[in-house]
Amino acid sequence: SAARAAAAFALVWTMGLAGVGALNASLMRFLARTRGAGFALASLPLLAIHFACGGLAFMLGTLSHAMGYNIPRAAPAPIEEAPRVRAAGAGSAK
Repeated sequence: SAARAAAAFALVWTMGLAGVGALNASLMRFLARTRGAGFALASLPLLAIHFACGGLAFMLGTLSHAMGYNIPRAAPAPIEEAPRVRAAGAGSAK
């Protein structure tokens, strides 16, 4: 049922946040010490989103590498030679 699925999702989300908090205990202590416990708790969802984005980027990068997908790169711009300037006194015959 929908209520059971919502309860399972809430449990998984809560356990995930607890895991993120436990793995980043030193960061959570720092945030609680400097900004308060409420701020530290409020930062947990953003920290979880941060890790989720990194995990998604890693999965997509690994998958694209495994599939042999190469991002086309633009050809480097040609390097134009600067006009040569003679040093003072160079090349003058005395």
